[in-house]
Amino acid sequence: MNTLLLAAGQGSRLRPLTNDSPKPLLEVSGVSLISRLIESTSNSSLFGRVFVNISHLPHKFVANRIPGNPIYLYEQRLLGPTKSVLNLLEKEPKDLLVIHGDLLLETHDLHAFAHFCQRQTQSQIVVHKRDLLKARSLVLFDDTNSVTECSGNPKTRGFENLKNSVFPANNSREVFSDSGIYFLKSDDIRIINPSREDTNIRDGIMTPLMKEGLLRAYRWPGRRLSIETVDDLNMAQHNWPSLISPKKQ
Repeated sequence: MNTLLLAAGQGSRLRPLTNDSPKPLLEVSGVSLISRLIESTSNSSLFGRVFVNISHLPHKFVANRIPGNPIYLYEQRLLGPTKSVLNLLEKEPKDLLVIHGDLLLETHDLHAFAHFCQRQTQSQIVVHKRDLLKARSLVLFDDTNSVTECSGNPKTRGFENLKNSVFPANNSREVFSDSGIYFLKSDDIRIINPSREDTNIRDGIMTPLMKEGLLRAYRWPGRRLSIETVDDLNMAQHNWPSLISPKKQ
């Protein structure tokens, strides 16, 4: 398979920090978010060719000379994650691991997931536990991990109704939410409308796959932090160590 790191967004919620820097180039413990991901996916036998789509301040990525020789895909006009993924799959029709470029993840967890993907015959959406009140998406699945619901628009009444309907009998407030990590079987993508633009992957790709019974859920076993706000960035500085090179597997 190949790997795509999504790094084209403008990071509007992190302004003014992102006025002069793409969000994936913001640093935690002295190492940029995107450098951590590229280092963690540097094992070509697991992750194949590593692509990074860029649009906002693209020259900054080139100037940083990030080790690992990723392949940059420049988008003069921001396409949106769904179109970015479909464009790459059209050029490189291989199974694809997709990771949002603002994520902090443990290298060993990424390697474990890559090994898992090599044995799979269906696409996967990675989920993690989240407090119900803070969840911005909900992923429901059955005992076989087949996804039965994949919803993520907090502004709609339907999303709120779904949140209210998933309280388990023990009144636990934890639900499973979209982690921003996806594994796509190239054969599954034939059902996706290639004209979709400006759509997140959950709605543009994962939901259509779910409706066709082609999507399973993978529960992320370790730490995961999405850098969406200044508070997230500040918290990460205290809780994530400097980069440790991944073990060769």
